[in-house]
Amino acid sequence: MKSFKFAFRFEVSKEIGSGHAVRCVTLARALNRLGHKTVLICNAQMPGEISSTQEVLVTNSAEREVLGHRAWPSEIVLKDSSETLRLCSSLGVTHLIVDSYALDERWESPIKESGVILIAIDDLANRRHASDFLIDTNLVNGYELRYSSLLKRECERLLGPKYAILRPEFAMARGSSKTRTQVKKILLFFGGYPPSGLFEKVIRSLESVFKREKPELFLLNSREGLQKFHKLYSGPLTNLPYSNEIADLINQMDLAICSGGTFTWERACLGLPGIVISTARNQIEGSDYLDQMGGQTYLGTQDGLSTEKLNFALKTYCENKNKLSNESDFLMSEVDGQGVDRILERLLVS
Repeated sequence: MKSFKFAFRFEVSKEIGSGHAVRCVTLARALNRLGHKTVLICNAQMPGEISSTQEVLVTNSAEREVLGHRAWPSEIVLKDSSETLRLCSSLGVTHLIVDSYALDERWESPIKESGVILIAIDDLANRRHASDFLIDTNLVNGYELRYSSLLKRECERLLGPKYAILRPEFAMARGSSKTRTQVKKILLFFGGYPPSGLFEKVIRSLESVFKREKPELFLLNSREGLQKFHKLYSGPLTNLPYSNEIADLINQMDLAICSGGTFTWERACLGLPGIVISTARNQIEGSDYLDQMGGQTYLGTQDGLSTEKLNFALKTYCENKNKLSNESDFLMSEVDGQGVDRILERLLVS
């Protein structure tokens, strides 16, 4: 089999979280297992648990950090494109995967013209692309058509949650997924950059709703001390880092209270129902639509979180066993953990 070299260009920050890094590293590791070489080009140093075993080139640019992930002026876009293309040329890159909300066809066109095969990962469908492939794994209203005016006709489109970018352990863990009929264990997870105060607000609701038998709480990636939360919650409580054992942990849970984004598809693959609070703008549309489809309960943004709505949602899951099982079945029907294989099957024939 012919060997290729893939570069990944993406960003991480508190504003957009670490989901871009997670899905790029997941694809990179899958390519490595097939004998292909990879390099990551990122705006900041990533946590070791995400980037270990990967070659990472950090791009330091004060002007781009100030701009964040809004639309960049053309001169900065073209400068970034030129720098990336120069790196790719020096490294012998054959394929470039770009996962950045700030970059569009202005950035992509010079790279595509160089002969590098270009793959764009997007969630927003709010700008034009000049890529050879477009990947958007989100389930939103009209997802199959929303790029119609944003892509060239020859661009191959890999759309919907069947392409969800998950590590292989999620597919492997599906056989151990349990039927959920009661709420005994709850997972709290709000991404790689959890908003201040959100864990506390949710824990206060849990203490209020569960008067007698308290479910066991598992806090994932909480940056705050457990001592504080033990004062708020009288039931069992554990704080854990996000790790490669996340699939096994999800299989032990009955319910998640969480943000949207990449974690949506991780728990969907294993049928874990969720009460969702969006912590970034790019999570809102997909979270709301999945609620409408019967796949979760969406409570809105973190800033507008209503304690009354959260309490009501918790009571609904406790009192309606069918809601747990119906959500679980729907989620598992949408995501089977084979998304990476489907993506690579398409990319590696190019």
